[in-house]
Amino acid sequence: MSASNFSSPSSTPSHWTQAIGTQQLIKTTGTLATCTAFTYTFDVTALDQLRVFVSSAQTTGAFGSAASADSLCQGYANAKSLGGTWKAWVSDASSTAASRFSNPGGVNYVLLNGTTVANGLTDLEDGSLDAGITTDENGTSLASNTPYWTGTKANGGLVTGTAPTVTCKNWTLSSASPNKGVVGLSGKTNNAWTYGNSPACSTNAHLACFEQDL
Repeated sequence: MSASNFSSPSSTPSHWTQAIGTQQLIKTTGTLATCTAFTYTFDVTALDQLRVFVSSAQTTGAFGSAASADSLCQGYANAKSLGGTWKAWVSDASSTAASRFSNPGGVNYVLLNGTTVANGLTDLEDGSLDAGITTDENGTSLASNTPYWTGTKANGGLVTGTAPTVTCKNWTLSSASPNKGVVGLSGKTNNAWTYGNSPACSTNAHLACFEQDL
């Protein structure tokens, strides 16, 4: 930020002072003073990329709700001092991943190692990824086909079907088959990244966590 230049009448001696922050401009001529207050406006630059990881921690299908999954992701990120706001790629009857995700600048989603996963939210929701999600919040590589709970179609919407068979009854069941939940699979770049299979709700699976630009 550069300071503005001020001029004063040449016929009368005068002095201008300027402070930084909320600006106070003072002109004194003789014994008189005129004060004018003004404020600079600062532009806040949007994030230039949004990070993605699969949680190292696992949970059964009874983690509570999509909102609870968001809180878990935030906690994992906080524990590693990653900063930012994080949400899970998880849907239930009350909230879909698409409805909660925010990327107004259309910036890239990247792994913690910088690998591009998708070029913005539209690309994320088009059925394929540029690269699979293969690392956790520690930067550790995951085994191929590591499952993470989603209940989510490629477009970010809720998987259709009865709740006990696609979202462990909105993520409240931890019992075995016939109760199931849809998972995505690490490393996949096709639709299976979000809809890989449907294991029993007693399965221990991870969460896919995405940074948000709010």
